[in-house]
Amino acid sequence: MENFFANLFFFVVSVFALGRVLRFYSLNFERFVKLEKSNPHPHKELFISIIIPCRNEEKRLPKLIESLKNQTYKNFEVIVVDDGSEDGTRELARKYGLRLLIRKEIFKDWEGKSAACYAGAIFAKGRVLLFLDADVFLEKNAIEYLVSKFSEDIVLSCAPYHYIEKFYENLSAFFNLIPLIALRLGNLAKPFNTNNGLYGPCIMISRELYFKTGGHKLVANSIIEDVDLGIELSKRGIPIFIIPHGMVIKFRMYPEGIKYLADGWTKNILLGASRTKPAEIIMVTSIIAASIGSIVSLLKYLIQKNLLFSSIYFSIYTGFGIFLFIVLRRIGKFSSLIIFAHPIFAIFFTFILLRSLYLKVTGGKIYWRKREIKL
Repeated sequence: MENFFANLFFFVVSVFALGRVLRFYSLNFERFVKLEKSNPHPHKELFISIIIPCRNEEKRLPKLIESLKNQTYKNFEVIVVDDGSEDGTRELARKYGLRLLIRKEIFKDWEGKSAACYAGAIFAKGRVLLFLDADVFLEKNAIEYLVSKFSEDIVLSCAPYHYIEKFYENLSAFFNLIPLIALRLGNLAKPFNTNNGLYGPCIMISRELYFKTGGHKLVANSIIEDVDLGIELSKRGIPIFIIPHGMVIKFRMYPEGIKYLADGWTKNILLGASRTKPAEIIMVTSIIAASIGSIVSLLKYLIQKNLLFSSIYFSIYTGFGIFLFIVLRRIGKFSSLIIFAHPIFAIFFTFILLRSLYLKVTGGKIYWRKREIKL
């Protein structure tokens, strides 16, 4: 009976947390956020510098570039900043006629994404900076969508829609869900406001505000620079807003295979957890516990041939799976198999978390984009 009440607690907290994420995707931004339009010019006259930090992005970059060419909003420049690529990234940028910067020609001893972003900002001509990861791709009205939500006295970020082509990519399900909870999005009073980070794939900030605060120099050596940048900007009183993808801003994460996916999340998960507030840690823990606990208890009572508790736990197990799937489909193109296979994805999340912790404790390292990363 004690196990039942523990499972019930996890289930109730999980439903609350998932409901908050669903609320984030269901609400109207303008209803809750009244921005001061500090720009005296019409939004269509805002010149934007789109900065794309790249390291070995030859395969991803074309899709983003092609989507930029088709934008309804035309008043922008594109800057590709190469951060030590060993593939054809530079040649590709030149082929498309984009402005190319070589990070090591600007910063010899500072490398990584933060260095690439800051280098691009230095040479940007735009009044507004838009940082996009190379795995992002846009529908034709994406920049127009961002500009409509932007004000020059805030920092705007977007949680992209997770596009999936191969089944193993569904293993990112919980990893995509949990940042939304950690950022406290969908909460009752301020569903789009956060002080706990940013989404690195898509960040929009005025050039003036960027350099006034220090921009990516604030997080020069951070592995999870987007989370830490958002925290540092919040400490300086800068309002941070996250908006849903609106089905116009998308990305595809880790198409190279399961190992690449595992290494990518291993690099981020433990550090992200260390920045998460206690209430959200309880919510995340409850989601994982509800998923794994429901199937364990169901199997236990099936073995015992306890019809009553088997029925109860089957209802909890499937009900949780259905609600989880409804929420995940707002986040990305996740498979309906999650309804019944969600414990597998929860176990994978737990494995990656433990792997990250092990590497941290033992001083281990992984290689990311052919660069050594020490956790």
